[in-house]
Amino acid sequence: TRCDDGQPMVRRDHWYGRPVWRARSVLLLHAFGQSGGMYTLPELQPNLAEVLVAAGYDVWVLEHRISTRLPYTIFPSTIDQIARRDIPAAVQRILQDLREPSRGAARHVPTAEPLQILAFAQCIGGAALAMSLLDGRLSYPQTAGRDGELPVQLPMLAGAVISQTHPFLVGSAIT
Repeated sequence: TRCDDGQPMVRRDHWYGRPVWRARSVLLLHAFGQSGGMYTLPELQPNLAEVLVAAGYDVWVLEHRISTRLPYTIFPSTIDQIARRDIPAAVQRILQDLREPSRGAARHVPTAEPLQILAFAQCIGGAALAMSLLDGRLSYPQTAGRDGELPVQLPMLAGAVISQTHPFLVGSAIT
């Protein structure tokens, strides 16, 4: 499931009749009070990152602003900041790296054609991912066509799995 040069596969597909390219790359977003280490723990054999790599995926782990691995947890942060800044910046960086002319897996993809990746998010990472998607921050500026009367935004994600979260989040003064 990898190219001859070891890069993950990138294949051409269609979304609402528009050509898109889909990379076998997945972004992992961690839970509240956790870090990306939850996906790479050496004590778990195999861990999720290893399983995905063995299946031919390029794995990216985002340490967003409330990661326990980062010193920024001492500063007040909101889920809105993760949704509006951290996740879109991470997706843009991944897409940029995949298109890198010298080594990117999608270096052969024409720049005018959209590239998509996958995402797996848990808990607050999942809620923030849903917020980013619903706010249009993970969509290309051009539309993919129309669904009846509505224009269809072309997503930067080919798919997403959101685990252990729901759309009704109620925080408390402690959390």
